[in-house]
Amino acid sequence: MKRKYYNIFLFFLVFIISSAYGQLKETSLDNNVLLQSKKNIEKNIQVIDTLELPFFDDFTQSSIYPSNKFWLDSNVFINNSFADTPIFKGVATFDCIDKDGYIYSNANNFTFIADTLVSKPINLAYSPSDNVFISFFVQPQGLAYDPPEARDSLVLKIKAPEAKWKSVWHMAGETSFPFKQIFIPITDTAYLKKGFQIQFLNYASVSSDNRSSNGDYWNLDLVRIDTGMSVNDTTINDVGFVTTPKSYLKDYYAIPCKHMNTSFDNKNNIQSYRNYGDSTIGFDRNLYFKVPGFETYPDSIRNIGGTVDMYAHTYVIHDFVYTSTIFNPIFFNGKDTVEVSIKSVLNLNSNVPEEYRRNDTAYFTQKFYNYYALDDGVPEAGIGMDGIESEGAMLAIKFYTIKPDTLRSIRFWFNRVNGNSNLDLAFDMLVWDNDNGKPGDIIYEEDNLLTKYGYGLDNYIDYMLEDPFLLSDTFFIGYRQNHDIYMNLGFDKNTDNSERTFYSFGNWQQSNNKGSIMIRPVFGAKFSVGINNINNEANSINIYPNPASNTVNIDIDNEFVLKIYNQIGNLIDTFYNKNIIDISNYSDGLYFLNINSDNKSFTKKLIIKK
Repeated sequence: MKRKYYNIFLFFLVFIISSAYGQLKETSLDNNVLLQSKKNIEKNIQVIDTLELPFFDDFTQSSIYPSNKFWLDSNVFINNSFADTPIFKGVATFDCIDKDGYIYSNANNFTFIADTLVSKPINLAYSPSDNVFISFFVQPQGLAYDPPEARDSLVLKIKAPEAKWKSVWHMAGETSFPFKQIFIPITDTAYLKKGFQIQFLNYASVSSDNRSSNGDYWNLDLVRIDTGMSVNDTTINDVGFVTTPKSYLKDYYAIPCKHMNTSFDNKNNIQSYRNYGDSTIGFDRNLYFKVPGFETYPDSIRNIGGTVDMYAHTYVIHDFVYTSTIFNPIFFNGKDTVEVSIKSVLNLNSNVPEEYRRNDTAYFTQKFYNYYALDDGVPEAGIGMDGIESEGAMLAIKFYTIKPDTLRSIRFWFNRVNGNSNLDLAFDMLVWDNDNGKPGDIIYEEDNLLTKYGYGLDNYIDYMLEDPFLLSDTFFIGYRQNHDIYMNLGFDKNTDNSERTFYSFGNWQQSNNKGSIMIRPVFGAKFSVGINNINNEANSINIYPNPASNTVNIDIDNEFVLKIYNQIGNLIDTFYNKNIIDISNYSDGLYFLNINSDNKSFTKKLIIKK
């Protein structure tokens, strides 16, 4: 017995020591760049009208905010990323981040009211015998790093006209579990009136850990209010997508446009869908392709596998097997960038109600720019090397090139953290060759770069190579840490590339963290924008305001040519001797203004924030 207790003590002692001295560690996010990028653009316009039953929202709309058809506020995040195996695609996520993408200003280590979701008035002028119920599905944590603690909770309140809100249900925080259906009967005649409302809200508490502050995630789905219901109404006569489509490329989420060849078509694209009803539903599966300049491409509609009869209560993860080329070579001829819009549709053969048909369609944009990407561009968590031995530790991600090309820059996504504790931290950018599937010799090194934040939806920062060089076959990119402070890189938990991820506190180890660290190599022709090649000699050129929202002024004495680039080096616009530039149609983010004047070239940064 004493030996057993000794072994347990020894296990925890080893765990504590190893955790303190060095590990690759996940954290929750402190911000939401998708919400930040839409600030003051898409939020609900409050048109108050009274809704009739049935009230049903499955959160499948394309906006990141709740639909103003049903809801009055814009605080929760509508997404396809944070839920673990949702009922259907699209959930409303509650956390500690406000509608603009930042930690709530009243956040604290105890509990506070964070996100709210308030319905429009609903006509509930019925009698108790009409069996009015509220039904919804809920899941704590999901794929997020940080679950809600026991002191945190998700709450449902109801309200009659000119009355106060009354709490009718709550759930204390815990770790993730499959979506659970909740039923709330409305039998009190005080609430069976026109103008009835519901409100979901979460009580949250932020972490005292300076690595991150957000957490306490809840996922909400399939909110329904109707008559004639009971606690036995656990089915919905519907077939729909459970998740949005993934990349249609082998191994990558994006590849350089000039590297594309048809061998990288992923002809076995996995998509998942579900029949949540109690009867068999038949449907056809179609794909629609749209490429700028090729709207009449003959293979734009494909029937995949013929008609399917899907049995009741069935969840299917299915390979959509294609027999012909998806990305025709003519898409890429002479192009530097191409975006292929792909729409997957389940054409149902049964009489499914219209309000249930929104989840029958799923969209994906396949991007071909100048970089390779393993991640999908949206972080669900943060990751980094932690502990007192993390100074000098290294992290490496495995890539391979489809064709030999010049490595121009490496893109890093550093999550914004409350207090900016991971900003301006020094690191060495490294490239390794391949040693039997692990990082080998360092073949490129650039020292003492500083961590920076990006702007808008594309939070990546390009670190340009001072000496670009040709790469082929398999290589590794990453960094060496020059301190023991947690750097907090973006971590995409919807794509798992842990087998390509390695870290070293003295010896290389493969990561056990399921996901993709958001680092990307950039290839191709020379482009003159990046975080470490801004020309500071252009003091005679004044650009204002900066940040700008609608127009930007260029003060320069001589004739000039202005070229505006986005973060990945794509040319957006060119202007000749134009001193006032209209930027009202530009998205929020970081841009680079390259000015050529008097045989000299200058580059300056411009932040657009609306």
